Amino acid sequence: MYRNGFAGVNVALSYGDAGATSEADEKSMAVNYTMPMMDGNLKLNYADITNDAANATSDESSGSEVGVQYSAGFGRVYALRQSTETKTAAGAKTNDQENTTIGVNYKLDGSTQLVYFNQSVDQDGTTGTGDEFSSNTVGVRHDMAGGLRIGLLHSNYEYTDADSASTNDDGSATRLEVRVNF
Repeated sequence: MYRNGFAGVNVALSYGDAGATSEADEKSMAVNYTMPMMDGNLKLNYADITNDAANATSDESSGSEVGVQYSAGFGRVYALRQSTETKTAAGAKTNDQENTTIGVNYKLDGSTQLVYFNQSVDQDGTTGTGDEFSSNTVGVRHDMAGGLRIGLLHSNYEYTDADSASTNDDGSATRLEVRVNF
């Protein structure tokens, strides 16, 4: 792995040789850039990973992620786009998934924040073509001494199975989260 940083830009490159009996080498790259903006920081991220096919009849896969975040005294605003893809040796996409998340964390005080995020996932390719999932989540999180976080989050979601309407699902869920950071 190679890693370097200069003037707010960090770059990491990686190559994994699968060995003499496989061609499934892995290549990855990550770049992020952070710069001061107004009273906070703007952060841009890009990551990419590719796994070659192990042999002439195997599948190959790849994924990428692009994100932007602005954080300041109020909290943070962010957007993230992820994609994964699997192709057969003939080049047909068996999996082609796109995931988009946008959100806001608003600080009420030094330890309490309001949270909102929207997630949208679309599936194409030959498996699950046309499947869709979306959700909206709103809640509150409170950080306590010793790394303890308590949160109450409520989500509304919708899942559409393009192949079988009987497995479509719409609903909501409320969860209490307790987390300890070390």
